[in-house]
Amino acid sequence: MFYKRIIMNKQLIKFLVFNISFQKKTIIIYLLISLILSVLYLALPLLAKYFIDNVLMDTDSQMLTAFTLLLLIIIIFLLLFIFLKSYLNIKTISNSNLHLRKKALNKLTRIRSLNQLKGINVVQLMNNDIPVCQNIVNNTAINLVLNTITLVGVILILSYIEIKILIVMLIIFLFYFCFYKILGDKIYSVNRRIISFRDKISNSSEQINNNFIAFKYYNENSHLYKRLLKDFNYTNYLHHKNGFLSSYLSLLNSLVLYLYFIILFFYGGLSVLKGSITLGDFFTIFIYTGMFLTPARNLSSLMIQLKTQLISVNRVKNFFELEDEAMILNPDNSLRISEGKITLKQAVVSIDKKTIVSGLEMDFQRGKVNFLLGKNGVGKSSLILSLLKFNDSRNIYIDGKEFDEIPPKQIRSIIGVSLQQPQFTSNFISQNILNAQKRGSNSQISLHIQKEIEESAEKLLRNIRKKNVVSNLSSGEKQLMSIFCALYSNPEVLVLDESLSNLDHTAKKEMIDLIDKINEDITCIVIDHNHVETQKNISSEYQLNFVE
Repeated sequence: MFYKRIIMNKQLIKFLVFNISFQKKTIIIYLLISLILSVLYLALPLLAKYFIDNVLMDTDSQMLTAFTLLLLIIIIFLLLFIFLKSYLNIKTISNSNLHLRKKALNKLTRIRSLNQLKGINVVQLMNNDIPVCQNIVNNTAINLVLNTITLVGVILILSYIEIKILIVMLIIFLFYFCFYKILGDKIYSVNRRIISFRDKISNSSEQINNNFIAFKYYNENSHLYKRLLKDFNYTNYLHHKNGFLSSYLSLLNSLVLYLYFIILFFYGGLSVLKGSITLGDFFTIFIYTGMFLTPARNLSSLMIQLKTQLISVNRVKNFFELEDEAMILNPDNSLRISEGKITLKQAVVSIDKKTIVSGLEMDFQRGKVNFLLGKNGVGKSSLILSLLKFNDSRNIYIDGKEFDEIPPKQIRSIIGVSLQQPQFTSNFISQNILNAQKRGSNSQISLHIQKEIEESAEKLLRNIRKKNVVSNLSSGEKQLMSIFCALYSNPEVLVLDESLSNLDHTAKKEMIDLIDKINEDITCIVIDHNHVETQKNISSEYQLNFVE
């Protein structure tokens, strides 16, 4: 188990280094400035010792003036480095967030299967997990290095000034570290569960947003209501537990700090009275005692923080390792559609290697309406998604060319689809229509057909356009918008995935009449539970059944 954790952490470190390497120069400068600041902080108490033991004991005012000027110069440099460190910290984190979010956005366009996104909360990934990736470098890993250097530096300085006090401090710290480790592991375990339940609450809240009418209908009896309430209560319990453990940790920190100071005042005071150390030495030991405890505590808390943050880094890494769509070797970029005939010859559709439908024999042709019928859950939508290359498939052809030989982006550019649950790229109606028009690919559509589409759109979308935004539309209006967006893209193939079921009688009749008119130039596939009568009554019908 321990070996597996080491291997996993090495992989995460490799992933982090690879993804922040684009700004390695800035990170190196940030690290150097942080090191300079640490050295300056270590040097300040030694300057104070020199001031007390030498400058104050000397009546020479010139020496006092010179020392004050030196101190002023050091403070100016200190302030400059503090500013630069803060600026570079924000800059590197911001640049890394932008870089990784762009990369994640591109990854979403390349993911092979929609099923891969199950269990991945994209909102949490973009908002919470990705920002951790640079933050863990700047504010955790680098701080671990700096605090280690500070701790070693303090130990070396104290060993030179007074070795006995250092030995006592190290013995107390050893016990302190053991208790801190026990409490730290418990806090890490609680934080891990808090992150997990944060995702659950986010998913449940999103479900309420998408199913608000059903949620209001059932109110307190809703399963979502009960589940969220349960998750709220348990998360509250975890936060209380985390607060309780953190309070114990604060108590331990304060106990050790005060114990150190009691020992220091007693033993250090005796040493000053005996003359074995100077007043400057006593002041320096007092300052370095605080400086010893701060990095010691920080190292322990940073280790807890590091383990917690690695959970987020691991989730980002796992997301980027999702399988991409298969690359087409030597693709034919000059795909030309002549007949627009889609043929299935013993076709198989599968999701994550699990067969959904198989043995399909179908011909979807122009000049008629092609109906694909079947019960709920039989695989109609899965077949359509395979045409768009969102699911795996074999033995599906368009004009004799197998889909597997055509790049996904290219095949999607020639198919206009209206899904059962309409989806849009913008909340603005005009922007959705504009986006669809930019995708135009079918140069064979006659002016007469284009005119028919425009006339139907003018009639059916007149009131819809006035509402401006998609969120103001009813479910039937969204369905109409989805159909016309598919048509506006001038597709070679039009697929209506149960799109007619939400339309009123008038709109449905108008759409059927339009499909009757355009199927000479566009391959039309209509998915439904039952056959729909067309005006010309020229159609082909295929029935899909459950896989035995």
